[in-house]
Amino acid sequence: MFKFNKTINPLVRTHMKKITVKLLGIGNWLKLRHSVAFVSRSVLVSLFGWKLWDELRFYYYHGYKLNLKNPRTFLEKLQWQKYYGKIEEYSKYIDKYEARKYIEHVIGNKYLVPIVGVYDTVKEIPFNKLPVSFVIKATHGSDWNIIIKDKNKANWRDCCKKINKWLKTSYYKKTGEINYKNIKPRIIIEEYINEPSGNLLDYKLWCFNGKFQFIGIHGDRHIKAKAMLLDADWNLLPICYPEIAKWEQIPLRPKKLPELIELAEKLSAIFAFVRVDFYCIDDKIIFGELTFTPGNGFNIRFNKELDLKYGALIPLI
Repeated sequence: MFKFNKTINPLVRTHMKKITVKLLGIGNWLKLRHSVAFVSRSVLVSLFGWKLWDELRFYYYHGYKLNLKNPRTFLEKLQWQKYYGKIEEYSKYIDKYEARKYIEHVIGNKYLVPIVGVYDTVKEIPFNKLPVSFVIKATHGSDWNIIIKDKNKANWRDCCKKINKWLKTSYYKKTGEINYKNIKPRIIIEEYINEPSGNLLDYKLWCFNGKFQFIGIHGDRHIKAKAMLLDADWNLLPICYPEIAKWEQIPLRPKKLPELIELAEKLSAIFAFVRVDFYCIDDKIIFGELTFTPGNGFNIRFNKELDLKYGALIPLI
């Protein structure tokens, strides 16, 4: 029987957190949470594989049991895709360098951020020849970025340590997202882009079978990250990121929204589900990335109705 647990799990989790924080202090609690999560994951995954760990996490985060035999909801089908779907074949669309070929082919290279270079090792990066401002990214992971606004003030030694760690780390083994499994670890350096106000908004368009359904707007990362999810008519949806604050007011609808939707639908036409990310700077649209497993399916919350509605749009193939 398909059931949602709306109250017990979140309440127990919140109560346990308050008690632990009071006993240990917030700093020690954060350290404990990280250590326990890492040890628990490592032990369970090594003994039983990723599936059991994901089933436990799914119930913890979403409050209902993950059904991989007969998935009905959007959140269940995200997990199903990782084990039984075709997303292992999507590496070339996720690889931050290789994906550029698909973008150029479908919508043109004018939407791509110019690149400085692509490198297999840290030693290959010509630091002295790099522009003053740039962005370093790992091609084989998510959120592995270093923004350099002024290289003359950057701690290059620390940057190199972080880059070397990325290159030695399998994002697939770290998260269980099989779509990252076959990506060659490399470093891509792009030109630095920013909005004149300093608040670069990230428009994330969620598309199903080549049709746009709703949009996430992310920003204020330099202060305190904010996000909000809206439908095509710019109405607030009962979908949220629990660890990210909401905007106090609904952000203005971008002038380029019709073009953003058109581009996203072109890029998503061959996929059952994909999130297509863009930036808009001075009315210029810039492609961000394609994402098939947003937050690994754990950092976003849907209400029951929408979870089922969007789940029905994804065929199990």
